[in-house]
Amino acid sequence: MIKVLDAAPWMFGRTTLHLKRWKPGVSLQIKELPIWISLPALPVEFWEDEVLFGIAASMGELISLEPATKARSRLVRARLCVSMEVGAVLPKNIILSSPTGRVVQNIIPEDHGFGLSQMLE
Repeated sequence: MIKVLDAAPWMFGRTTLHLKRWKPGVSLQIKELPIWISLPALPVEFWEDEVLFGIAASMGELISLEPATKARSRLVRARLCVSMEVGAVLPKNIILSSPTGRVVQNIIPEDHGFGLSQMLE
């Protein structure tokens, strides 16, 4: 069982399953939600792990990258799963800087019925 918990999060298609070990006194209140976001047409110079981690960190904590994003096999969009605090506002875009100038990158959330609409600006 410990191996299963340590290997989390688990991915089933586009669904993420997070398991945590129960302990007496643990709160059942949800404080964070995993949110899948897409970064459509992300310029190639921003496909480095360091940049993707930084984009995720601006919204919350990176949980995982979609396998195609990690492998850089589909450069149409980057897809990341980010853990965000309930009540936090998900930005519509982020400004990225490169040697060639600034880029306004759109952020597209995937709403799976977790009340994400309340987190959008």
